[in-house]
Order: sequence, then structure tokens, then C-alpha cells
Amino acid sequence: MESQDTYSRLIELLDQHQARYRLIDHAPEGRTDIVSPLRGNDIKQAAKCIILMVKQGKKTTKYVLGVVSGEARIDMKAVGALMNATYVSFASNNIAEELAGCVSGTVLPLPSIRNWSSLPIPVCSKIRNSFSMLPAWIDPWR
Repeated sequence: MESQDTYSRLIELLDQHQARYRLIDHAPEGRTDIVSPLRGNDIKQAAKCIILMVKQGKKTTKYVLGVVSGEARIDMKAVGALMNATYVSFASNNIAEELAGCVSGTVLPLPSIRNWSSLPIPVCSKIRNSFSMLPAWIDPWR
């Protein structure tokens, strides 16, 4: 897994675009309700990024990066309908961490960091309409 490489790419991208940010060092944490206070933000300001496995029939398996508000849960039925899937589940930790390049709980909503140009990113409308943690020059939903 390339966790440090993913982190380095993120910092590089932020610096390249002269983004204002602050580093908050903490252990990887997969629970938004625990990490939000560490970061100094309300849970509703957080975004959960979860890699899902989507099956389209018996022979086609795809992976998507689901993004929802910190207090929300992924609506598997909605993702299934959006992706025309017959089955949707969380990807295994091994696959999720391989695709994300970092440990579960630290997945970024930025596919360009991992060259995920083909990875679909279903994003809940609450995040899409009010997400203000990313600078305007980053559009993970294009």
C-alpha cells in the first residue's frame, strides 16, 4: 500500500495550487464521530469516502467511491440504481486499501491523486451542494 505516497501527492497538489490548509496529525480513524472533533469540525462538515463493490450481473464487477456527509450512511439501493447494479456492498479492506493507496478511514474524495479517472464517484446531494472543505479548483465530481 502506498499510504505515504498518497499523502505526499495530496500535500503536493495543495501546495501546487497555493491552497491554504492546516495539518492535523492523528492516527488513522475510520469513525467520523471520533475524528471530527480531532479535526475541529462538526460531523456534518465531514465527508465519508467509502469504496464500494458494484456487481452488474454475474460477470461484471466494478468499484466506486461513495461520498456522503459525515453523519449519513451510504444508501446501497440508491448506488445500485445509479450504477444499474444487481448487488452493491462495501469493498473488502484489502481491495479498498489497494485502490485508495491508504488505510481504511483515510480515503480521499480526490481520484486525481490516485489516477482514478475511471472510478465513478457517486456523491450524495447534501455533500455536493454544500461541501466547502475542498478548494474550488478541486472538482472530484467532474
